Amino acid sequence: MLGLKTQESQKFNRFWQLVQDTAGRSGCVFFGFAGEGRDFETTEMEGEDFSGWLVPLDNATAFEKFWKKSSINNEKLESKFPHVKFLFAIWKINNGAISIEFREF
Repeated sequence: MLGLKTQESQKFNRFWQLVQDTAGRSGCVFFGFAGEGRDFETTEMEGEDFSGWLVPLDNATAFEKFWKKSSINNEKLESKFPHVKFLFAIWKINNGAISIEFREF
């Protein structure tokens, strides 16, 4: 799945699709770095807060090639892709519906 390096469960894939749909509304793709805890699970979905890079669509293909390398670091990414932001995808639930908010800390 785009933005992930590992295979995940169907419930997690539904969550990740929500993350990508939210990023897409801003013309971006989200590339995960690490799960940050604060897990949740519903009958349809499971996930947690994530850190990663919010990448404009026009940079996504080039960024993905670089991101797939195992020895990446933030300084290299930020110098090569200055329009990319390292953010946190934070989930919240309201009236039973999960939503995603991207935040910089």
